[in-house]
Amino acid sequence: MGLKPGGEVDVRTIAILTFCFLAMTSPCLAKDTPVSLAQSRIDSLATALRTNKIGRIEILRIPGNVETTMRITPDALGRGFHYKFVIRDLQSSSYHADLLAAMTSTTVQAAKDKGDLRWGIIFFNTKDVRVGAIYFDTFEDRGAVNEIPVSFKGDLSKWLNANFSSVMK
Repeated sequence: MGLKPGGEVDVRTIAILTFCFLAMTSPCLAKDTPVSLAQSRIDSLATALRTNKIGRIEILRIPGNVETTMRITPDALGRGFHYKFVIRDLQSSSYHADLLAAMTSTTVQAAKDKGDLRWGIIFFNTKDVRVGAIYFDTFEDRGAVNEIPVSFKGDLSKWLNANFSSVMK
């Protein structure tokens, strides 16, 4: 194995080196980071919106002026929301196009924690099965994608405020 007389490399050495290279660079062996999983989830929700596979959304809100003794988690927001706005037929609603644009513009970065969550958008497919959730804290720059803590960039929190903050004070 290795170099043959005259500087030639044998076929077996090339095969072993090729196998090692492919094994080390294979995407199926690479570990996904939480933030890449969160971004992937946002991207797949945007794709589902674009292809009309999201049937309804629920927007949950606990106003920022409501004091609590502990940070609000996704579970606590789901159980203790003050406001819930349901869009039952998202595909034909006036919110669909702007939500899609806001979702497409949204990117996430790793965050240490979720913050004190005050907004939630829960996504359901056309068979009414929950397929994802995005949460924002009071300042709408941190939150979670499902349970993964992230910080946000993009227009999704602006979309929430423009459409729902005046009725969910």
